Amino acid sequence: MVVMVVGGPNQRVDFHDDPAEEFFYQYAGGKLLKIAENGEIYDIPIREGEVFFLPAHVRPFSSTARYRFDRSSG
Repeated sequence: MVVMVVGGPNQRVDFHDDPAEEFFYQYAGGKLLKIAENGEIYDIPIREGEVFFLPAHVRPFSSTARYRFDRSSG
């Protein structure tokens, strides 16, 4: 498992495709997690203290402080 602490805002303007599930814990503040799925873009609200599980191959774009846990590929 890979654990990352990510602070924002982020300067990325693209979506990325992760081959593994992602688990988010929103440590501070709230955010709208933008995802692209089946050609549509959706906003997923994640509030301070909430968790969110993102399935593999759903493309997220993100930009605020949170903990992110990814399953290791090895």
